[in-house]
Amino acid sequence: MSKNSKPLGCFGQFFLGLLLMGGGGIALLFFVDLTTLECKRLEPSTNQGQCQLTSNGVLGSDVTTIPIKSLQGAKLKGSSGRGTTYRIELLTAEGTVAVTGVYTSGRRSKQQQVEQIRSFVEDPTQVSLNIKQDSRWIGYLFGVAFGGVGVLFVLSALITPFKRLGTSK
Repeated sequence: MSKNSKPLGCFGQFFLGLLLMGGGGIALLFFVDLTTLECKRLEPSTNQGQCQLTSNGVLGSDVTTIPIKSLQGAKLKGSSGRGTTYRIELLTAEGTVAVTGVYTSGRRSKQQQVEQIRSFVEDPTQVSLNIKQDSRWIGYLFGVAFGGVGVLFVLSALITPFKRLGTSK
């Protein structure tokens, strides 16, 4: 530590703990997500039917319905940053629809799912398609890690003044 640096202190430690707990809560709210894409053709060799993109998270469910005749394919989109992460985007007549709102690792598995979607679009004899993307683990991991460390900081900030009172004789 340099000459001018000071320890965090109880108030700073308490505030940092609250920030970490808030970050953990945000991770639990926005990154815990199970997304399913279910497509069903009414009859083989037709484009009659629909796909349902369902996203289940802590804040509830969101369902997007896409007519099969509108579905044109899928692509894998990479994020730009230090470590490349990916998400699947559906190509429709109306534009692109992101399968998930967040980018995650696992290029190979996502590329396989893109190929499954493309195969379903190109092969009208394929009656159904069912794809799942489970990103709950990353939300739980970050939520519990940040929240847990935050709780430890807050508890330490609350206990430290009482420990000082007990030792000041």
